[in-house]
Amino acid sequence: MQFDGTNEHVQISDDDVFSFGNGTSDHPFSISAWVNFNDATSSEIIEKYTTNNYEYWFGTNDQDEIGVSLYDQSAGPAYVFASYTTSLASYEGQWVHLAMTYDGSGAHTGIKIYLNGTNVKNYGETGGGTYVAMENLGAPLRIAYGQAYGFMDGIIDDVRVYNYARTAEQIQQDYNAGVVVHFGE
Repeated sequence: MQFDGTNEHVQISDDDVFSFGNGTSDHPFSISAWVNFNDATSSEIIEKYTTNNYEYWFGTNDQDEIGVSLYDQSAGPAYVFASYTTSLASYEGQWVHLAMTYDGSGAHTGIKIYLNGTNVKNYGETGGGTYVAMENLGAPLRIAYGQAYGFMDGIIDDVRVYNYARTAEQIQQDYNAGVVVHFGE
């Protein structure tokens, strides 16, 4: 789907299959998508996050860096965060495969970020309180929505959410398979 960076997004009603914590412990999960940024600045790819219901976020920040945040709402909210601290601006206008995996450990070290099939995470932190686990809250799952940073300006294709941490080999296979459909080209 193509998004204008203003207000277009996809919203899927809350369902337990999109939550990966119960407030006591987290469960492993993975997300992947093919993305073609018009502008990589502050572009949310996928989130389960509203003003009062924080679970997780995957997208780019205001410096074009891809990141993942996991939230423990009852702890402040507390969070664990990981990012690739290199700007994705040089990838604007071309297809890139972005993926994240999380092992369920409750630590930023359990998050991996992949760019074009390669593990690139180089920064992580825990902050805002003591993170225990995500909670199963009522937020919808949204693609390209701008709750935390900004609406997606570009194209997102083949979004996948898995209820396990995919291996590096599986991520590489997805990247090698290529973009499924080239919208807008």
